[in-house]
Amino acid sequence: MRNLFLLTLILSLTSSVFATDLVVENGGINPAYGSIADAVAAASNGDRIIIKNRPGNIPWIEDVTIDKSLEFLSFDNDTFFVVQGNYTILGFAGMKVNIIGMQNLVGNITSSGNVSNGDATVMIMDSKLEQGYMSFTFNNYHLTVAGCELMDGYINLEQGGIYGCEISDNYNGGLIRVYASSSTLSDKSIDIVGNILTQSNTSSSAAGIYWSSQQAYFNISNNFINTNERGIYVTAAIDADSLINQMYNNTIFLNTSSTYGIFLTYATTNNLPILECMNNVIDSRFNTSSDYGLYISGFDGTLNVYYNHFDSALNSKI
Repeated sequence: MRNLFLLTLILSLTSSVFATDLVVENGGINPAYGSIADAVAAASNGDRIIIKNRPGNIPWIEDVTIDKSLEFLSFDNDTFFVVQGNYTILGFAGMKVNIIGMQNLVGNITSSGNVSNGDATVMIMDSKLEQGYMSFTFNNYHLTVAGCELMDGYINLEQGGIYGCEISDNYNGGLIRVYASSSTLSDKSIDIVGNILTQSNTSSSAAGIYWSSQQAYFNISNNFINTNERGIYVTAAIDADSLINQMYNNTIFLNTSSTYGIFLTYATTNNLPILECMNNVIDSRFNTSSDYGLYISGFDGTLNVYYNHFDSALNSKI
């Protein structure tokens, strides 16, 4: 055991020794780099790209393609690094990309190309997208987003988790949407926990959370959703196994008439999913006969609904 500990420590120290910090600075005087893209091109797997803001916090205006395992950080503590542009991640098995403290004024963070023989892991933390989205719907990207703000955008993923984010948009879809994958997922449990979602679109496909995967169990808990159409929209669910799909402790406010707090529609001829809906609060501004707290249309499986609070004027169609 002692020899194993020493070997682990040596490997960790060796990795740290060979990793390099590359600094991006206005003007790019050697050894600094004059753009984020230049630093990425010069980096090796495991390096850190440390970004100094330009004078007056003028953004670094460039599109950046990431094809290595890298970490992106602000040079100054407790400060965003300010950018403008699209960041595209070309994943490969074993890839790890961390983006911490980005403020992107206009631009998206997306994946490109399927990953074979493993997962590419992407973590985005404590960042702000003022006008842009995150989309990771190519195969075998594991996306974790925590503590981020999307002021005019949304997040698409196939596996991973979304924690403590604030997302607002008029998007004709889910502000957080989990898509079905054409590959086998390495992680069959997805958390959507502690988010604040404001969906202002009124089309029938708009929702705070839109779940359309039959490949992973969901834990949708402790979210606050303000919606003009559907709060949580589930159109697929994984077949029954040892785990249960959980929808706990969410607060959903219906901001217009003819809306749905939780909308479940899923039919299968295979094994049946198990879903628990517990301790959710659904309220409505209008309280009309066309507003529903819980609406179920063709859901095949076991549905346990208990200890929820629906506004007294809301309909529930079960």
